[in-house]
Amino acid sequence: MERKTNIKVGVTVFFGLILTLYILGWAKNWSIYQDKKELIVTFDNVAGLEIGNFVTILGVKKGFVDDIYSSNNNVFVKMILDEDVELKSDAQFYIMMYDLMGEKKVEINPGQSNNLLDFTLHHNGKFTGDISTTMSMLTSIQDDLIGLLKSVLITLDGMNEFLTDDQLKSDLKESVASLKDLTRNSNQLILDNKKNLNSLLIKGDSLLTSSNKFIKENEESFAALIKELTATLKSSQKLVKEVDEIVVQTKNKENNLGRILYDENILNDLKSTIEKTNKLLKIFTEQLEGEGLNVDANIF
Repeated sequence: MERKTNIKVGVTVFFGLILTLYILGWAKNWSIYQDKKELIVTFDNVAGLEIGNFVTILGVKKGFVDDIYSSNNNVFVKMILDEDVELKSDAQFYIMMYDLMGEKKVEINPGQSNNLLDFTLHHNGKFTGDISTTMSMLTSIQDDLIGLLKSVLITLDGMNEFLTDDQLKSDLKESVASLKDLTRNSNQLILDNKKNLNSLLIKGDSLLTSSNKFIKENEESFAALIKELTATLKSSQKLVKEVDEIVVQTKNKENNLGRILYDENILNDLKSTIEKTNKLLKIFTEQLEGEGLNVDANIF
């Protein structure tokens, strides 16, 4: 009897131990049925990530966090992934919330590159933030928000005081009344001069029609005139160019005018000729005013 009891107790303890090991293995993600892949990712901050937290790929559980350690202001997360996991070289790693209780997980975007990820290298990940980081950020800007709200309240008080001012209300009423009078007078002016405005518009339209007709009827004449003006302009340009060439040639003594104007010998001869001519004219004038013109000519 006592032996049967001991056997029962032993069997119960054995199965209880097996059940405990199974539950512990399930909780710790232990497995003896398949091979695993090991991957290490570096984060600036793991924000409460713990060993044993899930690793998911596109939301599907594919592994767990095996170890976490820090070095040189970085945190290294060692993950164990299923053997069938295939990641590309542009894969991205994020730490994010797993549930509202604050538990974390590592989410992996497998990437789309044609090259596979090298599991022997360390890769960089990011922390996307959670409720605690959001609250921390709000706490850091709390003073700024309070100051901003105070400024808004002061502005609203100023606007309320401005809008409730009796003088301002009176001025606004007067402005609105003046605007109404101006609108009414404008409408009356338009009504009183409706015929004149219509006549003016008709004349303007007639003038525009006549102008278009005149331009259309004389289109060929205008084209010929423009053509002649263009030809005249070209001729003028050619003439100016030729005059410029003559001036340059004259300055460079390349024509007769240049030789006359800039040759000193010719100028001196001209001056001498002019002086002799003046003397001769003076003699003729004196003789004509005196006894007459004396001619002493030895012909033979």
